Amino acid sequence: MTCREAQDHLYADRSADPANAPGAATAAFEAHLAQCPGCRRQQERLRAALDAWRAEAAATPVPDAEREWHSLRRRIRGGDTASRPWRRFWPWVSLPLGLGAAAALTFLVWQTPAPRAEARADFVEVPGGNASTMVFVDEKSGWLIVQASDSPGTSD
Repeated sequence: MTCREAQDHLYADRSADPANAPGAATAAFEAHLAQCPGCRRQQERLRAALDAWRAEAAATPVPDAEREWHSLRRRIRGGDTASRPWRRFWPWVSLPLGLGAAAALTFLVWQTPAPRAEARADFVEVPGGNASTMVFVDEKSGWLIVQASDSPGTSD
């Protein structure tokens, strides 16, 4: 038997004790556990983890089912107003919240800037016909600036 097969037997066994599980304690499995220290350690770790889980599960208090059922029915029927205190304060909160939202929306609508007109130059005419031109649009003001020069090395 290989370690993989032995570990399959270990994890299939709910009690982590091959002697207590019918069908899991085969002769080959027990022989493998006798000669393989890794599988024995795995079996001990699994047994310790299950023992710790059982101890924790035994120490967990179980609530009274009838008391919990009556408490749940009160909450469903609306008799438990402590679970919904917002219903008493909702009218006092909703009016200021609505007015604040309306004021914020009005402010945002009025503060929207108007769309800018696009500046374009289809044609730039300069005297002499041999001048070099440069067209520039100022981002802040939106002005269209055209500069023309007779020779490429000088600017006016």
